[in-house]
Amino acid sequence: MLRITFINVGYGDSILLEEMKRSKNVFTMLIDAGTPYEDEHRLAYDEGTGRRPPSTYLAEHGIEKLDVIFLTHFHIDHVGGIPAVMREVRFGEVWANYRLSSPLPPKNRVATTPGRPESVTMLRSLELLADAERLVRANGSDIKPMVSHRFGESLTGDISADIYAVAPEMVATMDRLTRQVCDGSPAEAETALYALDRTQNASCAAMRITYKGRSALLAADLPHTYWNPLIEAGRPIHADILKFAHHGHADGASPEFARSVSPGHVVFSVSSDNTFGCPKPSAIASFPGNVRFHATEAIDMPPALVLSSPRGAVVFEISDDGGLRWGTEAAGSPGTYLFD
Repeated sequence: MLRITFINVGYGDSILLEEMKRSKNVFTMLIDAGTPYEDEHRLAYDEGTGRRPPSTYLAEHGIEKLDVIFLTHFHIDHVGGIPAVMREVRFGEVWANYRLSSPLPPKNRVATTPGRPESVTMLRSLELLADAERLVRANGSDIKPMVSHRFGESLTGDISADIYAVAPEMVATMDRLTRQVCDGSPAEAETALYALDRTQNASCAAMRITYKGRSALLAADLPHTYWNPLIEAGRPIHADILKFAHHGHADGASPEFARSVSPGHVVFSVSSDNTFGCPKPSAIASFPGNVRFHATEAIDMPPALVLSSPRGAVVFEISDDGGLRWGTEAAGSPGTYLFD
């Protein structure tokens, strides 16, 4: 059985994959880890019913080892909890959209220039990425950047993956901007941080997993235009389950993309208090009326999403005969699943 858990981290992503044989985990992967449990993010976790930092979620579920940690990109709502997870559990390989090419400068050098909020947050995101890289090296390995597409990659005997890489020109742009952060003047560093923030969604790595004839497209924050060359090349991106990109912003889907994926289920990793109005009605309107929509936090957007009981996660289970069931994990009750 394969369980796919979309953890309620508020406005952010954290997805846990668990392959089980006789009720025991034989493979685990964590994709992203929400925001860090610090400052205003800590308050959001503590006040959001059902929200859990991924490190806490793993501990509550008795998960002590991850075979793979996959960082799709280093916006703070994806990279934030990665170092905490690495400190709490044993882990194997670490995949990411990017590996730092230069050591970060002293924090106070960049901070001397008043920064736009996006720049300040991006600096913290880079610090978290650097923390993760140090922890990986201390673990005796290194981050593996996803620099080329890999189709039909065998993760286990029963799980295969299509792994979608970052375009080389985007990697070159990130290299140039991180060097500017490290070597430029404070003003140049601030400008580079702001630009780096703007690159991240288009620089995501992503993945489609297949198990027992069922598939899930975990689209990170990629804009729908990313998929056009793959669609034109005849690469299948159909999935029973779609993790909607970018938390329900309008750039996450188009009618063509929706037809190509043709999902039965669409999941929004989103908070009820987000200030962006996500998921956008246009995101929902890209899909036909027979698609079921799910949100990691209870969102009131009738008729597609109707406010219901608080939840700790949205959960899908694919059985060994290819059966699919879905539901939620009750808030405050780890392991208590309410299946439809």
